[in-house]
Amino acid sequence: MVDHIMRFTGLPPNFVVGEAQVPNAVATILLDDRKVPQRVIAFNPRFIDAVGRATNSTTWAPMSIMAHEIGHHLSGHTITGTGSQPPIELEADKFSGFILYRMGAPLLEASRAIETLVGPDDSATHPGRDRRMAAIREGWMDACRQQGRADCETLATATTLPATQPGGPTAPAPADTPTVAQPGVPERLPSADPGNLPAKQGGRFVVDESGLLGADERVRLEQQLFEHARDHGVEIALLLVRDLQGLSAEDFAWAMLRQMRIGKLDVGNGAVLVVAPEQNDAGVAMGPGVALAMEGFEGASRLQGWIEQA
Repeated sequence: MVDHIMRFTGLPPNFVVGEAQVPNAVATILLDDRKVPQRVIAFNPRFIDAVGRATNSTTWAPMSIMAHEIGHHLSGHTITGTGSQPPIELEADKFSGFILYRMGAPLLEASRAIETLVGPDDSATHPGRDRRMAAIREGWMDACRQQGRADCETLATATTLPATQPGGPTAPAPADTPTVAQPGVPERLPSADPGNLPAKQGGRFVVDESGLLGADERVRLEQQLFEHARDHGVEIALLLVRDLQGLSAEDFAWAMLRQMRIGKLDVGNGAVLVVAPEQNDAGVAMGPGVALAMEGFEGASRLQGWIEQA
């Protein structure tokens, strides 16, 4: 799917694409074994299959999901290392609509995944259904008008695109096209199992794979971090992990900050604390806004001491 989408951009498909323990699909940047940053699109195959079943569209709906993630990379959203917010999600949706028109998808198909799977209400990180469908429509219409068509409004309600469309509708690659491992790239991404994710919307900010925290202590920390995010607009996730998967605790924290999109893109108000007792390592990744605030904080050196002691 990624290779097929990229053919319509005129750019090389230089992404690492692979299955991972993520809830859906994510665009992120991870270090390879030479510590070189790589653009990664990670996906959960069960999620892709579920999208096809839920939308009754096993080709265009999954394709729109992958186009959205590619849009994050091509728009530069993944190089900031801070997080998600509604404007960048709408930019990625607009790209998805634009590229799916060029691939031959009717607007009804280009927006089917969002229409079916996204709720009506906005959240702190993602817009609601109507705004996202409007962004897809905007991108789709832009691509149509660039082809010099005068009947784009009429085509927007059609279930198929005419064969006379410049470039013609093109049958997309099968949704189950296998991916090929690339050399020099980690085979596994840091674990982000849906049941273990800190969620910014009333979900979990504390993950304890080590079992070191008692139930009461975990609940107390969870409540504190939730209230801190609610009251101060700074999102902090605490991860006690069993396996750093070949990374240092600090690199693992940065990977999780990007992959889970902790904090908001424009202000960098997120941080991830990682403790790995079995690897005897601990680290922290702070978004730019948090790091800037910590520069003048008298307890910053004490925090670093705690990290080293842990």
